[in-house]
Amino acid sequence: MPTREFKGKTIDLAISAGLDAMGLSLDEVSMEIVSDGSGGFLGMKKACVRMTPKAELSEEDLKEEEELMRKAEEELEKERKEREKEHF
Repeated sequence: MPTREFKGKTIDLAISAGLDAMGLSLDEVSMEIVSDGSGGFLGMKKACVRMTPKAELSEEDLKEEEELMRKAEEELEKERKEREKEHF
């Protein structure tokens, strides 16, 4: 199954559409957010995600993705803590 792009009103809806269409779970795909759907004329721009089944990725690609996900999770946690500090 090749890499495919899926669109939706939100990133979550684009992801759901992709997983349904591919018949895979979130753990079984590598994902890249192409567009978050913000902006555009009257807010009509759709979110877009690119999905590739992990079964088609090399071991090196999988390790690289795991590292990127770890870094992204660390950044999100850091941002969350900063937002909490701002509110208190």
